[in-house]
Amino acid sequence: MSTSAAGTPAVLGPLSSPYDINELLEYLSELEAIDALTGLCNLDEGDRHKGLTRIVRLFLEKP
Repeated sequence: MSTSAAGTPAVLGPLSSPYDINELLEYLSELEAIDALTGLCNLDEGDRHKGLTRIVRLFLEKP
């Protein structure tokens, strides 16, 4: 996840990701995907989770 100089999560623009997808895929490669979905979602869960965002939901298990 991206962080600011103070070590707190960086504020990101709309539809940006705090995670490096290649890093996540490498970490998750040892798990088996049961189900997955992607899409857009309009969040309203506080200042850091508000507005239109891209989501990825994974259901994984260890083989």
